[in-house]
Amino acid sequence: MSIATPRRSVGWLASAAVAGALLSLAPGASAAPRADGADFSCRGSALRVVLGGMDILEPVVANAQNAPCADDSAEIIGTTDVGGVVEVEVARATTDVNPNDLSAAPAANGDSGTATSEVTSPVINLPGLVITADVLSARAAYTCQGGQPVASGSSVVANLTVNGQAITLPPDNAPFSVDVGPLATLLVNQTVQGPNTITQRALELRVPNDGSVATVIIGEAIADFTGNPCTLAAAPAPQCSDGVDNDGDGRIDAQDPGCLSGPGGSFNPQDNDETDGARPQCSDGVDNDGDGRIDAQDPGCLSGPGGSFNPQDNDERDLPNCSDGIDNDRDGRIDFPADKGCTSAADLSEGTATGKAKLTTDPAGIARRGVRGSCRRGSFMAIVTGRRILRVTFALDGRSLRTDSQEPYTARISARRAGRHRVTARVRFLSDSGTRARTLSFSFRRCAAGKKAVRFTG
Repeated sequence: MSIATPRRSVGWLASAAVAGALLSLAPGASAAPRADGADFSCRGSALRVVLGGMDILEPVVANAQNAPCADDSAEIIGTTDVGGVVEVEVARATTDVNPNDLSAAPAANGDSGTATSEVTSPVINLPGLVITADVLSARAAYTCQGGQPVASGSSVVANLTVNGQAITLPPDNAPFSVDVGPLATLLVNQTVQGPNTITQRALELRVPNDGSVATVIIGEAIADFTGNPCTLAAAPAPQCSDGVDNDGDGRIDAQDPGCLSGPGGSFNPQDNDETDGARPQCSDGVDNDGDGRIDAQDPGCLSGPGGSFNPQDNDERDLPNCSDGIDNDRDGRIDFPADKGCTSAADLSEGTATGKAKLTTDPAGIARRGVRGSCRRGSFMAIVTGRRILRVTFALDGRSLRTDSQEPYTARISARRAGRHRVTARVRFLSDSGTRARTLSFSFRRCAAGKKAVRFTG
């Protein structure tokens, strides 16, 4: 879309000279990089105004020097007029490096350098152009994965308006641009990435379209790196192949009984515990239950808190879903009887079962033999059994007898008139079972007065 705005001068930018009076927090102390000089860099800026290619206004910036990355933060709280150009309610920027001192720890997956920024209720107010939003935020990071730094960037722009007109943005915070007259372009959710750097910007206003005269950036996060801060240190050899008598019994590696944890008691060079003696099944390196999965990879060993791996578990057999302490169907309820999908603690699935119902009688066999069996003189019980049942309504010859909402679902059947009669049971199931109501039925014969029931002989 294009929104017309009159041609104007950029004299408004001169007011940025008051930037020195705004709140700015000094960056925190940085930690030493790793011995090879490999390091993360990061920088977060809530608001930046550039005039003629030079930054003239940046009141809220974290880790201003960028390299190396360090834990830092800066913020403005309370409605603030920034240089007569932008008004904000809250503006903050943060940077974070993990671990805090790269030189004190070997590289590991999850090490990272991260920058974030967030501004609430920003208003860009220029002659002929007013831009507002509820929230503008950005995040950029490099994180170690498999020995390599992996970039990630994201930003959020909520309820953007230009001159009072709401701007419809693409879903999932995808990049977007809009011309705001012949002199300016508005860029939203932009990611700029190079070989070793990533910059994420929530909103960028360029005057003119190439930004050669002026640029206003709200919500900027920058992350980059030098060298490879993610180079993984060589893992130490397992105790059973490191040439050391780890348990002090005078025997090393293949000669140590504690290392005979392979199939059939064979030597296991990957065993990381030389201690002699039997080990729990979940840390002995053996597929004890024959399911093709061993120790930490075996679901039967996920018996720790919240379904975590428990190396002290001495039973590798998999537990039923309904007694394993895990929310397997992610419905917020765990195991029997809390999870309605569990019919018992031995149920293999926490998923909600479909409804099921069966109609029987006491004495048995009436529903099965029906009018082919002997006639009935006295009363008998109709019984419905099954699962996921909400209630059952019983009827005799179309006349309702009773509705039962508690298991077992029963009704006493007694007919005075001789001849054929029909019993129905209308079964309704719990809504989460996804099962429609159904009607079960059977017929029987009532004996004539004064006549004895004839025994059914097949």
